[in-house]
Amino acid sequence: MSAFPSLSTLAFMLVTTFSVNAHAEASEASALSAVTVADRRQAQAWMLMKGYAPTPLKLGPLKRLGARATAANVAFDDHPNEKRFADRIETVTVDSVFAWLQRSGLGHAPVTIRGGQS
Repeated sequence: MSAFPSLSTLAFMLVTTFSVNAHAEASEASALSAVTVADRRQAQAWMLMKGYAPTPLKLGPLKRLGARATAANVAFDDHPNEKRFADRIETVTVDSVFAWLQRSGLGHAPVTIRGGQS
């Protein structure tokens, strides 16, 4: 058995069955928190305590089936049945993290940097 969880690009934040963003969650929480964050569960608890909310995606059964059948790194098994069967998939996204950082006062609005003119 592997020491690492299986990967899913749409992993449910509150379950550790699948992982794609676990290192990012733990690193971010460790960097921003005044307390030591030792693992993914502590990172998740800290982010939720600070008001983080994952992005809800509306994905119907055919899209979920197609994604699962055609991509090895997509799974929905870790999402609670009541949300999954209501076509509500909640996952950590860059957009939700940036919005949370700004909303919580832990970060600022993203800045777009464009290349100079030649």
